[in-house]
Amino acid sequence: MQFDPKRSYSDDDIERAMATVARVIELHGEAYWPILERLEAELESRRARSARLARHLKRFALAQGRRRIASPRGRPPCDPAPCAHEVDGSCQTTGPY
Repeated sequence: MQFDPKRSYSDDDIERAMATVARVIELHGEAYWPILERLEAELESRRARSARLARHLKRFALAQGRRRIASPRGRPPCDPAPCAHEVDGSCQTTGPY
């Protein structure tokens, strides 16, 4: 595989490159360690960014869910989880929605 700066490389591509570089290190010596370290750092960075994005999207989705449950009168919302106060769609602590 030849490097193309315009191409987007997948995690699988990076993992295959890491396996290749590991074999090169085994056969030709430690001079190639910086390449393996760079590939490891790139893969770790990508996964960390992906995990952060997932956390933010989950938080946003939870916030959106709470807004839908909020009272139109500006009262504090019940938690979107099953509410112990809720009877027939009305939270007994804040009143009807």
